[in-house]
Amino acid sequence: MSVLRARLCGFVLACGTAAGALYFAPVFGVAALLPSLGAVVVAAVLGDAVPRLAPVRPLLIVALGAVAAVVVTGVADPLAAARDGWVRTAQATWPVRDRPDLMLFVPLLALLAAALAIELLRRARSPLPALIPALVPLAVAQLYSPATGAAAVGAALGFAAFAALTVALHGGARIAPARVALTAAVVVVAAVPLGLGATAWSALDRSPDVVRAEPSAAPARAASPLDELPGLLAHPEQVAFRVRTDETGGRWTLAVYDGFDGDTWSSSALYQPLGGPLAADPAVTRPLRLGRARVEPVSIAGPWLPSRARPVTVAGAEVLVDPPSGTLVSGAPVAGYDLTWSAPDLRGDEDAPLDASGAGLALTNPPTAMADLARTAVDGDPPSFRAALKLESYLRTTYKVAAGAGMPTGHGYGQLQHFLFVTKRGTSEQFAASYVVLARLLGIPARLAVGFRQPAAASGMTAVRGADALAWPEVAVAGYGWVPLDPTGVTGTNASPGPLADGGSKPPSISAEPTLSVAPPSTPASSSAGVPPVPASSPPLALVAGGGVAGLAVLWLAGIPGAKLVRSRRRRSGPPARAVVGAWHEARDRLDDHGVRPGSAMTIRDLAGRAGADVAPALLRLAGHVDRARWSGAGVTPAEADSAWHETGAVSRALRARGLRSRLRAALSPRTLRRR
Repeated sequence: MSVLRARLCGFVLACGTAAGALYFAPVFGVAALLPSLGAVVVAAVLGDAVPRLAPVRPLLIVALGAVAAVVVTGVADPLAAARDGWVRTAQATWPVRDRPDLMLFVPLLALLAAALAIELLRRARSPLPALIPALVPLAVAQLYSPATGAAAVGAALGFAAFAALTVALHGGARIAPARVALTAAVVVVAAVPLGLGATAWSALDRSPDVVRAEPSAAPARAASPLDELPGLLAHPEQVAFRVRTDETGGRWTLAVYDGFDGDTWSSSALYQPLGGPLAADPAVTRPLRLGRARVEPVSIAGPWLPSRARPVTVAGAEVLVDPPSGTLVSGAPVAGYDLTWSAPDLRGDEDAPLDASGAGLALTNPPTAMADLARTAVDGDPPSFRAALKLESYLRTTYKVAAGAGMPTGHGYGQLQHFLFVTKRGTSEQFAASYVVLARLLGIPARLAVGFRQPAAASGMTAVRGADALAWPEVAVAGYGWVPLDPTGVTGTNASPGPLADGGSKPPSISAEPTLSVAPPSTPASSSAGVPPVPASSPPLALVAGGGVAGLAVLWLAGIPGAKLVRSRRRRSGPPARAVVGAWHEARDRLDDHGVRPGSAMTIRDLAGRAGADVAPALLRLAGHVDRARWSGAGVTPAEADSAWHETGAVSRALRARGLRSRLRAALSPRTLRRR
């Protein structure tokens, strides 16, 4: 292969490797990946362009590419980014914001794959081994966000074309078109079913993300907003946070609770770093209205931050989000942030069906008296949104909201029964907790939320105070997601006929498609609040990546020696004359693996003179066997074939005596597995 053709083949390999890495686009976006991947291709071409530096070619390519990727991305701490970026990317919501410290691992992965592919291309006699590392970035991208449909089939066909072009360039004019077509056909036959399988998997509504690191739960030692609610109500004039928005109503959520053991409410929220704009909740199919606000926390305790039920973006703060509930936390103090959110409007749709995905929220040993009260409150109606509204109206008209000194506290079965059957007077804490328990006893999916109501908007910043602290129930309604209700009536909103989905009294005056200005945040640093910036462990990605590396290592360590063993057995089988020639071929390849390169015109005796004194005697005896097999005209007996292979074994024993390093290099070298 000519030097020019070899360089062109290396360029094609580098481009194909970078193209495979572009399948990280659903995670980072194409525009964010292109500059660094282009730098990797340039580094691979430059590192492969100097023949005199061939002995250090892989190191040169990696060094040039790493420097180029760091310079192009502008990452401040490349070592930390290379070490942690792949984990933090798996933990964040996707698409990840355009952050160099998260995406640096993609060009580095493409760089290592390209360097290994080019080295295999130069050392192996076939281009096919070089295609394996070139496929690695594409394969790893599928672990993050598998391609489906046309993208999956396109990836298969694109790799087939890339493989065929590599084979054609490597072989030059001696490669027949039929061989190129056969190479492409083999890759397509292997790859297209994978693409179609991914499409079928997506059609069955399976989760498309194979690699998702486990998000972290909220810290147990941080104060629960539900437990802090009585303290907030006891200081009605204390400012919790300030907000500027066009909304005239609504609710600001701190925490959502969906577990209850009869005494304590718990949350199943799992927090992950907020990436780009959050995707719409698939359970919400109704048209959405959009809102925007500036929030400045003042005295809110703990890591929880005021949020809306369906946040889209957060700019100006480093936050973690639980997408199902929309709650936000931060591990560091936050001076202020810009929040955008979406919400459907529920306008008198009392006959909307309940959302079955919210079912399964069980209760532990509920009191019988509460079950009887629940049926009475809805007149025995079956589970429906209309029944949920009946229960809301029943609590609102039957019970009174406590105010002033001596307000009741607590949300366990004991306190709730005292509220429902004795005093009939309570705060939003008892109203909301009682509603959720009664609704679940009726088969209505409900959960408990804690936060603040939105005061009437004023010009500039509006203060949200302790008096605005509130707990409320939410019911899962098909097409709307989790809908907040108001059994206390203190928010001034009602489920019917006004808009309810976000508790607002009118849609905000914001365009349907606002331009979102999102500042790229960095992952929060650890703080005394206890919210980790990233989860402590990420077993899915670590196991998959580690298993993939281990699999490749096992394939290399066992596959190459195994292939050589099969080749040796094949050479020794057959007629005795062929076995004698096979013994010579085996000895030649073993010498080649140990660094004794046979020339194209060398005889066995010529090679014996180059091989060394420890190997020469056995080679000369083998030369006699080969001469008799080829030129004597007499038949070759099986005993002579065995004698020839005995001399080949003597060559191998002499080579093994040259040291462990030489033996390992010979055993794992793929150089002689394919000869022209």
